[in-house]
Amino acid sequence: MSGIGHRKVRSDKKREVKPRLPIETKEAIYRISHITHMPVKDVCEYLTTFALRNLQIIDSLSKYFKRSIRFNTTYFLGDINVPTVHKRLGIPGELVTIKFKSADYETISTLAYALDCTPTRTTAILLELAATNIQAVNQYVYEYLIEELSESQISELRKVLSHVNRYNNDNSSWLSILSALVGDVRPATRKLQEIVEEFLSDN
Repeated sequence: MSGIGHRKVRSDKKREVKPRLPIETKEAIYRISHITHMPVKDVCEYLTTFALRNLQIIDSLSKYFKRSIRFNTTYFLGDINVPTVHKRLGIPGELVTIKFKSADYETISTLAYALDCTPTRTTAILLELAATNIQAVNQYVYEYLIEELSESQISELRKVLSHVNRYNNDNSSWLSILSALVGDVRPATRKLQEIVEEFLSDN
């Protein structure tokens, strides 16, 4: 039989990618991982897929498209004479390991085709852009907080954030609030709910 000797590939099998990131980008991602207690690979996967679905980020990359593609519902016209993206973005750095769902990997590959570079390099570019995008980081931290905290705690923290931004003429984010609560060291035995409850009761 033709099926003998061939392993069936799972449709949901993840594809591993090991992009090289600038040290500053990697440190930022590790910081997010630290304060949320989430694996680095999960943070990287979230930020990359956020960038893939963010029209503003994709549009900023489109000026480097050497080949024409239809990306989601938008058609981008490529130009073989535009600057090569790897000469304009990124510098040698350190490796991180990420595993993507097949569908996301295919989307990255489509973008890589337009940019005329590898999916690995494309992932690094997307991560560089997402890690410096306050909307991406803020959304990640907010979704993490929703999973960890009660509705009432989220509501109270939102009031704190609004107060800080209103009276201190600041631009604080969910990331800055969480970072302030957790600090540089978060004991593994302490749950985030306990830390937040203690903070709210003291303020």
